Amino acid sequence: VGAVNCLGAVLGVVFSAIFILHEKERRVRYSIFFCGVFALVIALLLYRFLGTQDDDKIAKVLGYFADVMAIIMFGSPLILMGDVIKTKNSEIIAAPLAVSGFVNGALWSAYGIMQTDNYVLVPNAISGLLCLVQVILVLIFPHKKGELSEKLSVDSEV
Repeated sequence: VGAVNCLGAVLGVVFSAIFILHEKERRVRYSIFFCGVFALVIALLLYRFLGTQDDDKIAKVLGYFADVMAIIMFGSPLILMGDVIKTKNSEIIAAPLAVSGFVNGALWSAYGIMQTDNYVLVPNAISGLLCLVQVILVLIFPHKKGELSEKLSVDSEV
């Protein structure tokens, strides 16, 4: 599990850096957010390596934090679910990401069941279900280019 997450963290940093480099309008906002996330990761690493609690308690705290963050990450596109239903347009949902998130959640859930590890099972089952909701929305409301993304672009600039 650790090797997969370390690789994911490195790839996430690379992806974020490339994104920020190519972003023109909101580069400062994204840079500040990225620095905040980086500071949080450093704080968690310091807690892990300098914490005075025993390893089991530290692992629980970090595990709960990681679980919450995973659920937020996979569920965050559902913030726009109301707009998708209202406009009957799933253009703003990244279908490949939703499908891969569902498959990822299902596979990690199966692993959690096999290992009888609720710290793996629960967040991945929730995340997989949240991604499945996105996949269902894409199937029910096909993409209609331009309508919703233009509306959201105007709303976010105001």
